Amino acid sequence: MTEENKPQIGQVEQEKKPVETPIKEVKKEQVKEAKKQVEKKEFAQAQGRDMPLSLKHVKFICRFIKGKTIQEALDLMNKVSEKKIYVPMSGELACRKKGIKGRYPVKASREFIRVLKGLQGNANVAGLLNPIITETVSNKASQPHKKGGLRFKRTHVLLKVTEKQEKPKKENKPKEKK
Repeated sequence: MTEENKPQIGQVEQEKKPVETPIKEVKKEQVKEAKKQVEKKEFAQAQGRDMPLSLKHVKFICRFIKGKTIQEALDLMNKVSEKKIYVPMSGELACRKKGIKGRYPVKASREFIRVLKGLQGNANVAGLLNPIITETVSNKASQPHKKGGLRFKRTHVLLKVTEKQEKPKKENKPKEKK
């Protein structure tokens, strides 16, 4: 290089090279991008394993949030943890207003918030636009022993969402009289 073409201090020397990409690499990249766009999963799920919660509370919370969107379920669980609304329960419980039975499972609602946030992330990755909680499963987990023969409460939770399917509207046809 001559002195006139040398880069000044602070300047970076740039060489102009033609960009050549082999045809095979371009096709592979296009195929990968096409697969990413096509791969839209049908459902997403999240699990809570060995959660230190009562199976009874978890069962009624699962029943409470089933059929709702993830955001609605998060809002409900936040209200339950703040004791603004209660989870309807049955069994041997004290009655609330107008004969409705329920409780405020604060600890369980906080754990469900964590699981629901994970479910929301999984639904975004799966590409679900309007996710609805369609399946909720609560199972009893193994119960480890404490000192003195006491046992821990343990529960497994599985939440599954699928995309909301819009039902086709039925047309009312007038009945023909004979």
